[in-house]
Amino acid sequence: MVTEGYFEGVKSGVGTVDDLRYINNHLDTFADIIVILKKNEQVRKEVIEKTVKMRLKEVEEFSHQQGLINNFANLCQHTKGTLYEKKI
Repeated sequence: MVTEGYFEGVKSGVGTVDDLRYINNHLDTFADIIVILKKNEQVRKEVIEKTVKMRLKEVEEFSHQQGLINNFANLCQHTKGTLYEKKI
């Protein structure tokens, strides 16, 4: 089932950011459906919600680090020319 596939993706950290954001926007309903589908495995709604929130935090942290690296790379590009010009 598609919904179970999304749940497995969230658990394992595999999937797209767009899917994760969509799930988060409908988290209450998504969690309720997974609890019903996985009743034999006794999956708790709170665990599903915490897992989704944790994955979103990972995405936010990655985006923050990506921004820092981009800023550093841009800074290096701008200072590279200045450093070479001073040597000449």
